[in-house]
Amino acid sequence: MKIPQNIVSLTERNKANFWEKVDKNGPLPDQSNPHYSGLGQCWLWKATLDSNGYGMIAIRRRMKKAHRVSWAISFGNTLENMCVLHKCDNPACINPQHLFLGTLKDNAEDREKKGRGNHPSGEDHPLRKDPSKAARGDANGARIYPERMTRGDDSWTRKFPERLKRGEDNHKTKLTAVKVAEIRRRQALGEGCVALGKCFGVCYTNIRRIVTRETWAHVP
Repeated sequence: MKIPQNIVSLTERNKANFWEKVDKNGPLPDQSNPHYSGLGQCWLWKATLDSNGYGMIAIRRRMKKAHRVSWAISFGNTLENMCVLHKCDNPACINPQHLFLGTLKDNAEDREKKGRGNHPSGEDHPLRKDPSKAARGDANGARIYPERMTRGDDSWTRKFPERLKRGEDNHKTKLTAVKVAEIRRRQALGEGCVALGKCFGVCYTNIRRIVTRETWAHVP
């Protein structure tokens, strides 16, 4: 287990200086939104903000996020692998009652639950709005920096073949070694790839590759 981050072994004067940088009369989160209902006013950080709007403060010559410091002053230090998340989704807010602990997974799930995930599609996709930004042809990175492409023996799959997830170890596979052996047996008896694909829930191309041992070659 990782040890707690030593953010706050601050003197009472340090803490008083910290709270002086806070506006406790910030906006009230939208009470019509069920995710924010019941939350009080945000406490806004009045000092330095980073590019994402989070408050920043220097502690022992190292920059720390103000909301993490607020949590640590109020509730104690956190584990290194834990995030301090916002109930109010206001990055400048450091109100301890608007904060909660969670993992990176919790952070992502909270973002999706509140509809803040950035998944533009269709006409809203950036490349639909401005197709000139697409790196095509000579503007493609592989054309500009061909020396950065890992090909042949430089490919990581050649260097570290043991890292490849093959067969049932691949979480995306629909088949098992037993099913692959059955596919090959039935194909040898004359059953077609299309029929086998429908039977086993995969496309006929996968069946053909299994039969020709382009895939699942490790299965006898």
